[in-house]
Amino acid sequence: VGHHPPRTAYHVSNDRLLCWGDVVVRNRFTGKSLEVTTPGTVHVVFPGVDDHYTYRRVKLLVHNVIWGKLWAEVDGTTLVQNQKKGDYSIVQFLRKGWYGIY
Repeated sequence: VGHHPPRTAYHVSNDRLLCWGDVVVRNRFTGKSLEVTTPGTVHVVFPGVDDHYTYRRVKLLVHNVIWGKLWAEVDGTTLVQNQKKGDYSIVQFLRKGWYGIY
């Protein structure tokens, strides 16, 4: 936990879930959108099945911050890995194209 840059730690637990990590927000304004990155690793543990997953957050893009309809999307690739068993998955979040709908 720190002040410059601001860093927040979190820890959540109950009978079925344990989650912890920290958040440092970095943002960049690109003219009409805001790009938010929160580097760091998230830990999620499911005690009942003895699984411990980790993943890194991807970018959040907030569009039309100045004018127009405000909307957000996530962009990037992350590795979700089970630290106990070695299983993993690579998840890729794609940006919306110029044409089409979600």
